[in-house]
Amino acid sequence: LVRRSKGFRWQEPVHEHIAIHGVTREFDIAVTHGHKERSGASTRNLDIYRGLEEKGTPLSTRALYYYARELRTHGLLEDAVDHYRRFFGRGDGWAEDQITAAGDLAECLLALGRKGESLEELTKSFTIDLPRAEVLCKLGRIYLADRELTKAAFWYGLALEVPKPSG
Repeated sequence: LVRRSKGFRWQEPVHEHIAIHGVTREFDIAVTHGHKERSGASTRNLDIYRGLEEKGTPLSTRALYYYARELRTHGLLEDAVDHYRRFFGRGDGWAEDQITAAGDLAECLLALGRKGESLEELTKSFTIDLPRAEVLCKLGRIYLADRELTKAAFWYGLALEVPKPSG
């Protein structure tokens, strides 16, 4: 909850947020909102991003990340790969988004039959922060699918050992 008088404004065209600054207080409350039941995935967000792109409106790094995710969700894998790579090219994304994007990009590449690139993207996530269990499991899954059991067991075993990320 924020005070209108402080001039806070919604940011981003999709996955909107308010950048909070100044004095904050924590309270033990919960705010919820409902979701309408829908059949199939909505194209609302995808349509908004496409419209912005068609107009030549620059997207923030955060918006580029979410646009890539929308493309992936809708099965537009080549476009998703392109947008994930543009996201990484910015070099200023939040570390957790970068790690998630590396895994998502790897999944796109794998679905497109580009296993080598998929493995590269997963291991690049190790340069962002300590390895995450979900990334290690994705590595294990790739090797398991190829029946390379020793490699699969290694990555799954390592996933059991890594500490949970802080924060």
